[in-house]
Amino acid sequence: MLPDHDTLYSFNLFAQPLGMAVDTANNRILVTNHGAVIAVDLTTGKRNQVSGTYEQGLANMLYDSTDIAVDSENGIAFVTDTTLNAVVAVYLKNGDRVILSK
Repeated sequence: MLPDHDTLYSFNLFAQPLGMAVDTANNRILVTNHGAVIAVDLTTGKRNQVSGTYEQGLANMLYDSTDIAVDSENGIAFVTDTTLNAVVAVYLKNGDRVILSK
């Protein structure tokens, strides 16, 4: 069972979770959450922010991330953002973002 927002892992609360994809290579799900990508470990339920609005600098910030698809083999998540009107590649190793299509 995954912990809810009142558990030990409450520092990564969900604000507006919209999209979700399974990252099979890392036994986790990735959730788009109002300008961020949050990873949820499928074994422990622990959450951590993979990429957020400011953490990786101002370049290609996520604002209203909505949907997500994962390429586990290459360590990339593809996120749609309705404010940017773009598809953004998020590198799962470091959270860096690159706009693929706008």
